Amino acid sequence: MIVYLPFHSLVFVRHCWKSSDTMNASDTYPEAITNSGKTQIADEEIKNLLEKENEVSHVLPLKVLMNSSFEVNDGISKVVPGYSYDGDMDLVKVENLEGGNPKHKNEISLSSALSEAINAKVGDTVTATIEGVKGNYKVTGIFFTMNNGGFLFRIQQASVTDMNLGLQTMFQVKLKDNVDVDSFLKKLEDSYSE
Repeated sequence: MIVYLPFHSLVFVRHCWKSSDTMNASDTYPEAITNSGKTQIADEEIKNLLEKENEVSHVLPLKVLMNSSFEVNDGISKVVPGYSYDGDMDLVKVENLEGGNPKHKNEISLSSALSEAINAKVGDTVTATIEGVKGNYKVTGIFFTMNNGGFLFRIQQASVTDMNLGLQTMFQVKLKDNVDVDSFLKKLEDSYSE
C-alpha cells in the first residue's frame, strides 16, 4: 500500500512493515518519506522526526541512483538503477540470497539478474560507472528483485558522497511489532498535514 501524506511540502510514500517481517524477494520495496523539493527541512531533521515516533523501530535514509551502468558483455554497457543506503541495511532486514549487505565504501550487492549478466559472484570485484563516476566495487551479496526487470544494485552512501548528486533522499521505515500500519499512517497524516 502506498499512501501520500503532505508534511510541510514533503511527500510521504509509505510502505510499512513490522519488526518481525522480513523483506522477501517478491515484496514491494518498502520505501518511505521523500522530500518534494518544496521545503527547507534538511534530511537529518526529517530522519529525527521519524525516529521520535513511538511506533518506529528503525529509519534508514536512501537515495535512488538512476545514472549508473555496468559492462555486461563485449564492451556493451547496461544502465542499471541502484539504491545508496546511509546506514546498516541489516537493521531494516534488507536481505540477500547469498553473502551480505555492503557495509563499507566501495562494496556492492547485486541483483541475481545483474550478477548473472556481468558474470560476478560474491567476493569478485566489478567495475561500474555510478552517477558518472567509474569505480571498482567488491561484491558482498546477491539478492533477488523484480524491480527494473530484475536489474538493480545496492551500495553504501559513503560510496557516492564525493559525487555531485541532486537526488532526493527517501527514508525506509521499519515499524515495531504490533503496530497497526493503517493507524500509524493516519497518525502521521493527522500530525503532519498542512
